[in-house]
Amino acid sequence: QARLEPGSYIGQGHVDQWIAICAMADLPLETPIQLGNQQYSLESWVRQAQYDATQGLLAEYGWTLIALTHYLPQEPQWKISTGQTVSWEQLVDHEVRQGLESTACGGTHRLAGIVRALRAKENLGLPDTAVWQRARALVDGCIEDARLNRGADGRLSSYYFERPGSTLDATAELASAGHVIEFLALALPAEQELAAPWVEVSVNRLCSLLEATSATEMDCGALYHGLNGLRIYQERRFGVR
Repeated sequence: QARLEPGSYIGQGHVDQWIAICAMADLPLETPIQLGNQQYSLESWVRQAQYDATQGLLAEYGWTLIALTHYLPQEPQWKISTGQTVSWEQLVDHEVRQGLESTACGGTHRLAGIVRALRAKENLGLPDTAVWQRARALVDGCIEDARLNRGADGRLSSYYFERPGSTLDATAELASAGHVIEFLALALPAEQELAAPWVEVSVNRLCSLLEATSATEMDCGALYHGLNGLRIYQERRFGVR
């Protein structure tokens, strides 16, 4: 189990955040994990996260969905420590019901978990229930909000999906633009949507911002999400990593 310590870089800030980042980096399940004198595997950590799902102090499952749908894509439901059965669909239902504005980073992490769960559900051909339909509507609505809330120069809103607006703070712009590009790169359904002019302008703006701040020490979280968004965009649009 990873230490949960929001607001600190000593412990993870969100439930299952670190293991989700392992998934986003595509570390293999056999990756060794050293804990004191004992050695485990990344799969042990994944199974523990699965076993503890819904039992955490914070009721948030975006990061959990990222990890479990990546590492256990054939297991849409499972038993947790209480003996109850939990499913991707239940976790998605909870996430869809939460307001994006009140969650970290404009709700982009919540959305990332939902997008990955939708894709995993489609890969397995699971029934398209009302929960999944609401999830897809939320994702589509956020894509449209990101497009409509852009500034006159094409830059993405610094207020994520909530409303139009910009900032003179480069770190704040990098954080918002990076998170939203990461979401768009994951969520846009096909190459033609990724190649849409408004998306290209947003991606180019993010690249320019990274170049302009290359000599400045920026927040590591903002940098991570900006660069990860560009990596996903490049891989999905051009087929290269």
